[in-house]
Amino acid sequence: MKKARNKRTMIVTIAALLVIVAAIVAVVAFMNKEVDSSLYKERKELLLRLTESCSDVVTDNILTERSLVNVLADKAKNDLQNYDTIEDYFEAVSARPYYIGEKFFFVDTTGKYYSSDGAFGKIISLTYYTDDSATEVEYISNLPHMDSDELYMIFRHRFDNPIKVMTSHGEVEIAYCGLLHDISTLTDVLSEEFAGDNNTFIYDTNTGTMLYKEFGIKLLIDGFNIYPKFEQSERLFGENADDLVKACKERKTVVTALEIDGIEYYFCSANVGINDWSLAFVIQESYLSEVSGNAFSSIIFSIALIAIILGIALFIAIALIYSNKANKKVIEETNDLNLALITANNAKSEFLSNMSHDIRTPINGIMGMTTIAKAVPDNPEKTQECLDKIDGASHHLLALINDVLDMSRIERGATKITNEPLNVFMLCDNCSSIIKGQMSDRDLNFELTTNGENVNVIGDSLHLRQVLINILGNAIKFTPDGGSIKFSCNELSKKDDIVEFEFIVEDNGRGMSEEFIGSIFEAFSQEESEGRTTYKGTGLGMAITKQLVELMNGKIAVSSKLGEGSKFIVTIPFEINNDPATIINTTDVKADINGVKILIVEDNELNMEIAEELLTEEGAIITKAFDGQEGFKIFNESEPGTFDVILMDIMMPIMNGLEATEAIRGLARDDAKTIPILAMTANAFEEDIRKTKEAGMDAHLSKPIQIDIVVKTIAEHVNK
Repeated sequence: MKKARNKRTMIVTIAALLVIVAAIVAVVAFMNKEVDSSLYKERKELLLRLTESCSDVVTDNILTERSLVNVLADKAKNDLQNYDTIEDYFEAVSARPYYIGEKFFFVDTTGKYYSSDGAFGKIISLTYYTDDSATEVEYISNLPHMDSDELYMIFRHRFDNPIKVMTSHGEVEIAYCGLLHDISTLTDVLSEEFAGDNNTFIYDTNTGTMLYKEFGIKLLIDGFNIYPKFEQSERLFGENADDLVKACKERKTVVTALEIDGIEYYFCSANVGINDWSLAFVIQESYLSEVSGNAFSSIIFSIALIAIILGIALFIAIALIYSNKANKKVIEETNDLNLALITANNAKSEFLSNMSHDIRTPINGIMGMTTIAKAVPDNPEKTQECLDKIDGASHHLLALINDVLDMSRIERGATKITNEPLNVFMLCDNCSSIIKGQMSDRDLNFELTTNGENVNVIGDSLHLRQVLINILGNAIKFTPDGGSIKFSCNELSKKDDIVEFEFIVEDNGRGMSEEFIGSIFEAFSQEESEGRTTYKGTGLGMAITKQLVELMNGKIAVSSKLGEGSKFIVTIPFEINNDPATIINTTDVKADINGVKILIVEDNELNMEIAEELLTEEGAIITKAFDGQEGFKIFNESEPGTFDVILMDIMMPIMNGLEATEAIRGLARDDAKTIPILAMTANAFEEDIRKTKEAGMDAHLSKPIQIDIVVKTIAEHVNK
């Protein structure tokens, strides 16, 4: 009887094991198919963002070149007749700062070209030169005289009226000027590693005709028309060929998987904004597998592992009669973990894609405006306009970098809250001054109100100011002209030596949707994120704000209604400052440094020139030292009272700023202990500020310097 029971148990166990093995195989096979589908969707989303970003860069480059050829044409129209011959004109402009060499040329009414490198000849095809319907034309070809295999994008500008000018070949009438741009630089928007054996080209969306192609594209597409290839190739995920052609003709962003001659490719296309052209590139699936293979191999392994774990759990349940409740809990926890990992990965992928676009946008603006400014040295109004745009783009780029660095430090737990004397009302007034500066070109009504008695407290002025500036800056950004912003600071309660303040920022701007309010404090969160053609932030600002408030033991709340405005309330407790020696007076020091004698210690010549120029304009008297050792020597050999203040860089050769400060403070002379030494450095984190104070410095100014803050800080310390 016992042997029979053992035999039945063995049979049941073996049967259970076989069922488990079969289930594991079925689960892995099913999940493998699901992963293929999910992998395609994820790759498609990533390539869509990449394709749009690449086309943005190409479009920006094309528009910059178009602006440049218009500027050159305008100058040539005014200057060309002032020279005896066209050769004299080219010789004269070759000495100018915007000279671009052989890339610039003229074409006369008969089709002869005259280039700045002395080349002369007849253009074989006048297709793009005989059409008088457009002043500006862009097209792709080899050099205008057709004697080179190199491809260029040619930007042509037609003069309103032909210009008569002498040449070494006689008098001619110049009808056009043109500019050549190496086509490879326009489509070189992928890294060398990513391009590899892939294929980049530009095509006409109306006909599917390729205007330019590079790498080994002939191996993939016979002839010069891409549309028939959609029908001839196998579309791996069922897209309709006619729908793909229609999407391309409508200049939409397209990503699809194709199999050509037994090899899998991804075809990606996006419009570049002119002449119904689109940029396209073909990427081998094997390359994407190399890039993401390890990650997705891990997914497959994880799926198999999960299936095995579930099988073992089932076997144990059969053998030991475990409860269904325990198994269900394990499965739910595993699913929650997987969901959290996928969500985090998607958020970071979107963040990296957005950052790639957002950082490149201001950089492209800076480069483009610099090129145009160099081309118009005799036009101060245009130059000033370019400089203003460069200034705006550089400030935006700095804000992006600061947000990323701040979030990284908070996540690593490297952000420390400091406790120092501060005056709450003075800090709010300072924030208001900064914000009013940002509103100088806006029609906004700003109002600050304060109410309270215990305004001298112990707290973190740096991070409190950052929190308030973040919120106030958003209010300015999202409130249209004619709107109003109210900023109030109120003492809520006092218990023993603790006082709680409430900071309220309220505007009547565009407001937020209820859905977005629920995620406003999440990292990378942005409303209306689909349009990124204007400068935007990283989506980290409010996440940083919330975490800084919580680090200061405070709370933040928001209420908003779309179309009516938003209201942010921050409450933070502070310890009351009962030390009379450290109480901050509310009377502002006048920011006047006229006649102040400053020793600047800075190893970077460009930074030295900027600081010297800006401070000299404020009336300061400057002495320069280019490393810490030279700065120490100059001070040591000077008479007491020679300098009123020292501006000290930190990272310098021979002797750094911290060492130089300690050496100065160690000198046996009275002014060595009392002269204000202000750090002026790109090292801007809390530990950097702590190190400067430990070395004996009196204040910390972060680069890039803001001259009004520098002047105010100098005045405060000199007038103590």
